[in-house]
Amino acid sequence: MSRTTRLTYRPARPDDLPACTEIWSAGIGDYVRRLNRPWFTGDPEPLMRLLAHFLRTDPERFWVAADPTDEGRVVGYGSATLRGDAWFLGMLFVLPEQQSHGVGRALLERVMPGQGEPQGERPAMGTATDSVQPIATALYSQYGIVPRLPAFNLAGRPERPDALPPLPPGIHVTESRESTGDDDASGIAAIDVRVLGHLHPADHAFLIAEGRRLFVARSERGETVGYGYVAPSGRFGPVAALDPGLLAPITAHLITAVRAPGAYASWIPGAAAEVFVTLLRAGFRLESFPALLLWDRPVADFTRYVPINLALL
Repeated sequence: MSRTTRLTYRPARPDDLPACTEIWSAGIGDYVRRLNRPWFTGDPEPLMRLLAHFLRTDPERFWVAADPTDEGRVVGYGSATLRGDAWFLGMLFVLPEQQSHGVGRALLERVMPGQGEPQGERPAMGTATDSVQPIATALYSQYGIVPRLPAFNLAGRPERPDALPPLPPGIHVTESRESTGDDDASGIAAIDVRVLGHLHPADHAFLIAEGRRLFVARSERGETVGYGYVAPSGRFGPVAALDPGLLAPITAHLITAVRAPGAYASWIPGAAAEVFVTLLRAGFRLESFPALLLWDRPVADFTRYVPINLALL
């Protein structure tokens, strides 16, 4: 009996999350070491909380593969989110010894929207993958989810702060001390609809619960024109702006308003060219290989948006 046929597939449960974090670490570590690059597991708790968020918001799109011959051990998992009419595959990982046996494809098809529906009735489908993972990219492309845009992990500190653009005249940024259930919520929601094409209040609530600080940009008339989040650790995103020209100044404000203990970091889409150039000129560096953003039809305007991370737009 093949490894694939003896596995069972079922919706994930909360007690599966520790195994899922271990599978993520094993999968990433395996291919990173094959590239002769160092790999450190790090603190699993942030990933565990992210997976718990996926399970709370999209339990029907979080599946695991388990081996019944090994006491039901979880050997792979896939998780996607559906926000409005945008489906996004955040996680698809399989233990190295179970790869190349169709497990990833089986999980993918369980978390995908219905394949029998006409395209006009299906949500837009997107995901992100490493550019050094051609097998994964080819798998997604078979379902029409093809590479469209690179994203780059930029990290560092603003060693040359004069390279950071100031806010334009008439634009001011203030920190929101409340959750997005307050007066900022309607302005942020309007930006999300125009930039992302959908609302995602549950993700905003998750970011606030994680301790990321929210800053809101307004015009002289009080109109909300942008927002951004930055964690005390220095991780920043999402950043959104109605005008593409505001994305870099808002990003610059985030990394000067919060003093991080180490490097600031985020994934910057190639379409956000001004942010990309600004951070490099300010002293940031490119880390590792670029990622690829894939979709079957557009899921966001990345000239005006820096995502939360590569697993959650």
